[in-house]
Formats: sequence, structure tokens, C-alpha cells
Amino acid sequence: LLLSFLFSVVSGKGGTTAEDCTIGEQWTKNFIRFECFKGTGKVVKGVRPIGCVPTNTDGGAMIAPGATFDEKYFTYSCSKSREGVAYEIKNCRDEAGVMLPVGEKRKRSDGVTFNCYTENTGAVKLSQAGGCEYKGKVYTMGQVYIQDVELK
Repeated sequence: LLLSFLFSVVSGKGGTTAEDCTIGEQWTKNFIRFECFKGTGKVVKGVRPIGCVPTNTDGGAMIAPGATFDEKYFTYSCSKSREGVAYEIKNCRDEAGVMLPVGEKRKRSDGVTFNCYTENTGAVKLSQAGGCEYKGKVYTMGQVYIQDVELK
């Protein structure tokens, strides 16, 4: 998941292009915070990306390029890119919040497996599968196994 934008791509609601923005104005689009700035020389004013906003709202807190942000199941990074600024998934996190690198799996003692992987589209996903483990085999919902128990 890579969200990066060219300065010239910015468009949409009023005030989001260099032509119609007010110097100092800031807004958020697709998790990227943009700013209208005063230009120099022939450039009177322009629009530039300045950081990432995990909440994707104009009032949301911004993280600077080079920083990361942890959500429940993913760690995101905000970084400078050729296009300006990129906001992307850096790694997954299991339900305990422990980092799980992309391309790796982690199996809990109860048989539940977390898998952090990249889809063909390039999107990073986290899957959780499993159920009960008995004699080295994982049984999922609806499956039955017989456990030998000695009664006294």
C-alpha cells in the first residue's frame, strides 16, 4: 500500500491547488498533509506535501517524514519519495502488538497462525487462521477430533 502524490496532482475541494489556495493553508488528502506555500522568483505560490496523517482528517495529528505510526495490526511509515511523501505499511503486528515482518508467519501455542503477506496488487495484508491444535494438527471451527482421556 503506497500512497504518494505529485505536487501537481493535488485537486479536489476548494483551495487545494496552487491557483486557489491561501498561503499557510493546510489540508489532508489520502493520508498526506499538504501545505500552500509562498513561492520565490517566478513561482508566486505552490502546494507541497509536508507529512502523513494516520486519521486521514484535516484536524488529525501529522507525523513527519522519517517517522512511523503503530496501529493495532500494522506499523505505517511516512517517508520522502520521488513524488513527495509516501505513507505505507512497514510491517504487521499480531494481536499482542508484536512486530511481524512482511513475508513471515507466527504460530501461537493454541494453533492460531498470523501471516503478514503481500497480495499480487502490492497491498500488505495480515491474516489470522487456526483453531485448536492436537497432536501437531490444527483443527478449525466445525472440525472434530477425539482426545483420549483416562477417567479415574
